[in-house]
Amino acid sequence: MSNRRATKGYGGVRLQTATCLDVTCLLHERALLELARESKAREAGDEQARQAAITHARRIALELVASIDLSKGELAESLHRLYCFAAARISPLAEPEDLEVAGDVLRELGQAYGELRTTGVDAPRAVLANL
Repeated sequence: MSNRRATKGYGGVRLQTATCLDVTCLLHERALLELARESKAREAGDEQARQAAITHARRIALELVASIDLSKGELAESLHRLYCFAAARISPLAEPEDLEVAGDVLRELGQAYGELRTTGVDAPRAVLANL
């Protein structure tokens, strides 16, 4: 996702000055928010809201898949596999357990990026060249 597209879709001015690492963290946070919305909508029996949340969470997961520069080596390949694993489990027909597993993967990766964020280094640029 280009920063311009991300800016439009995920927060305007906040993203215009965001680093690659900031955008990556925001995407993880939003995907997790959408998975939480799916759960609440499922419990409430609101199928339309559930489908909207799943669709958005899946689109974010697929953007994260697409953001990986596979030419950057083993780390990039491993991240790509993890994002593919999560994205494959986020679907309208998914069981709640599948969505939970996808959320766990995205949460762990998001937390790792968050820890990198505290170092002040925009480390993911090496593997997330497409953000």
